[in-house]
Order: sequence, then structure tokens, then C-alpha cells
Amino acid sequence: MDKRSKMLANDSIGSLLFKLSLPAAIGMIVHALYNVVDAIFVGRGVGVMGIAGIAIGFPIQLAVMAIAQTIGIGAASIVSRSLGARNMERAEKTMGNAFTEFEKGHQKATKELSKDIIKVIDMALKGELKDD
Repeated sequence: MDKRSKMLANDSIGSLLFKLSLPAAIGMIVHALYNVVDAIFVGRGVGVMGIAGIAIGFPIQLAVMAIAQTIGIGAASIVSRSLGARNMERAEKTMGNAFTEFEKGHQKATKELSKDIIKVIDMALKGELKDD
């Protein structure tokens, strides 16, 4: 039995919860700090319209992250249960399906967002966007 398996078998749930959730919590803190710093730099460099763009984009970013996490967490659950049952075929199929869904979602989001970004850039170049 390796070190990680022994840890999962013998440590208390509270200890495991803290040890295993700490990296995710640090990641969320770093992401929040990134958004604050991003707003400061964009606000100083671009102005009000830049902050408006960030404010509009943030909920979209959260929605994309929620969908990605839903697929990822669901796939991780199925894969871990399949590996525990020694069903490698099911685990491999699940991973393949998860990666396929991620890629399809990425392609669709990129295609749609590219259209919107080009439209906004075109409006800015024509002077239709004003920074009051």
C-alpha cells in the first residue's frame, strides 16, 4: 500500500478534508487576486470601458468554469470508482468522453466569443464606443 492509500485509510476525515482541500482553496484565492489586479491594471490602462468589459466577462467566465468543473468532477468520480472496481475500460471511456466534451465546449466557446470580440473591436475602431 502506498503512502497516499495509507493516508486515506488511516487519517481522520477532518485532517483529510483540510489536507486535500487546501490546494483548491489556495487556487481560488490566487484566482480572486488575479481578478483584482486585472481590474486595477485595466482600469488604469483602458479606463471605464475596460472595467465594464471585465464586469461583463466575469459572469461568463464563472459559467464556463462551473460547466467545466461539473464535467471534471463528475468524470473524476466515475473514474475513481471504476479504478477502485478495477474496471479500466470504463475509466478510460469516461476520461475519453470528458476530454471530448471539454474540447467541444472549448471550440464552441472560442468560435462564439471570437465573433463578439471582433464586433467590439470593430465598434471601437469606428469610434462607436465612447469612454465618458
